[in-house]
Amino acid sequence: GPGGQACSKPGVLECVTTDRSSCRIRVGGKAVSDGCGSPKGGISVIIPHGGESRFPQLAATLPALRQCSGVQEVIVIELAESPRAEQLARRWADKYVFARHSAPFDRARALNIGLPFAARDLLLWQDNDLVLPEGFVLRAAAEIRARSLDFLTPYTSIRYLSKADSTAVMKGMRRPVDCDPVNVFYSRRAISGGAGLVRRAFVKRYGGLPEGVRGWGGEDEA
Repeated sequence: GPGGQACSKPGVLECVTTDRSSCRIRVGGKAVSDGCGSPKGGISVIIPHGGESRFPQLAATLPALRQCSGVQEVIVIELAESPRAEQLARRWADKYVFARHSAPFDRARALNIGLPFAARDLLLWQDNDLVLPEGFVLRAAAEIRARSLDFLTPYTSIRYLSKADSTAVMKGMRRPVDCDPVNVFYSRRAISGGAGLVRRAFVKRYGGLPEGVRGWGGEDEA
């Protein structure tokens, strides 16, 4: 199964994939070697993760994502002082990358770290607490290609569940579609993060997301 770790050399990240190929990337410099190869058509989902408190959400998101048609690759990027999500990622993700991080969580940094490891030409940046409906990924990919967009906010709304319903979903006792949301936020009006579909070439051309926004959110508007 996939696994990853910070190498002994500072500034170098290593990811081991399901087929045991190796991708070694020097952060902030030239890649020392890239076993990921040239990007292929399809979607790589990059999920930023940090903090033990969000582990139950990640444990619900990854299996649900594996049931979504159109997902060719799932990459989990963990920012923490020590790897905690590796075993879960080995089970459900194709690639897992751990980067030592003691400062407040930096979502943009996690997403940028995932870029060199992505093997597909479209990237779905997805928070670790979202469960996608069936057909969502295929529809989003079709739209971004049909409209020749570089970036697409792939949803019109995000339904926020109550704590009780969220717990039931994470335990596999309820389906999200059967829950009544306590809030519904609409894209371009009340929310802009959560998920974004972007062309890999576009991200590489402009150097990724601006880092330095601490916590969850804010880099989407930077």
